[in-house]
Amino acid sequence: MKLYNYHKDSKVYVGETEARLNPLEKGKFLIPACATTIEPLKVKSDEECFFDGEWKVRKIKTMQPSKFHAWSDTKGWEISEESKSLLDAEIEKAEAERKQKEDKLKTNVFYGLSKDEAIKVIDDAPVTIKACKDLLIDFIKLKF
Repeated sequence: MKLYNYHKDSKVYVGETEARLNPLEKGKFLIPACATTIEPLKVKSDEECFFDGEWKVRKIKTMQPSKFHAWSDTKGWEISEESKSLLDAEIEKAEAERKQKEDKLKTNVFYGLSKDEAIKVIDDAPVTIKACKDLLIDFIKLKF
């Protein structure tokens, strides 16, 4: 008889073994702790099977993609509504700072640089937070 073993703490499926006959009861098998005769469910590469009286499936928890992500056993990493608001606030702040720099450029008072030097500084500046958010969301859609 096949036994399906799971980790004693996480309850995650770890493999299968063959049950041994009970030497005290003819025709009966020994079933050790952290084992069941119930066959585990099939899982995708980003899921794991765990035993809680019956086999269940949940997403495998990976590294947190950003401080704006919260873990959900059913959906994996997702951006909560509260985090979206915080992210939007950071985007507005970054865009306001960028606008200030552009305004200084228009008046030729960009840190004492010439207009051409100032344009180069802006062109070489890191991508805005909004662009980072868009890239992050695209990455999440591809990854998960």
